[in-house]
Amino acid sequence: MRDSNLHQILTNFTYTGNLLFQKEYVSDPINKKRKKNRGELPQYLVENTHEAIIDMDTFNYVQQEMKRRKQLGPFANKSLKTTCFTSKIKCPFCNKSYMHYIRHPRTPNGNVIEKWECGSRKLKGGHCEVGASIDQNNMKKVLAEILEIDVFDEKIFLEKVDFINVPKRYTLEVHLKDGRVITKPCVNTGYKDCWTNQ
Repeated sequence: MRDSNLHQILTNFTYTGNLLFQKEYVSDPINKKRKKNRGELPQYLVENTHEAIIDMDTFNYVQQEMKRRKQLGPFANKSLKTTCFTSKIKCPFCNKSYMHYIRHPRTPNGNVIEKWECGSRKLKGGHCEVGASIDQNNMKKVLAEILEIDVFDEKIFLEKVDFINVPKRYTLEVHLKDGRVITKPCVNTGYKDCWTNQ
């Protein structure tokens, strides 16, 4: 079953045994284009018109849970591997969040590299104006400097940082919760990260 079909079932008020009229309206009588009624016109509720499939308490609980999960974003899905940076790094050009990926070493003594790149680059044929990815270790060093701590701390990061924009290649624009915006370079060390420790 497609997600859109499941969403339609979970939000179908008719299953409660009641009918809500004028959920949609014709916005243009010439081309008969219909629009969802978001308060433009009054709606009319008629109760107990038919046998209910689901009670109102359960229906309302499902609507609240869906709203809660929407606000949590990827954190609502416990099967996803999230980090403190998930949904925090934004691309101001594509309006997409940066996505995490891990590059495993090709040699036994090589280093695992964790990077973040604009979500649009993950799409087929996707392109981003910023381009380059962000090395996670280098980003942690820059953030520790901004937060004035010796070693990066996830808890402090989540407490103090609202979000991070990437306005240009190898640059972090850190928006703090106290209203300050601090811009710092975050240069990748390139292939040096792939070199072995020996």
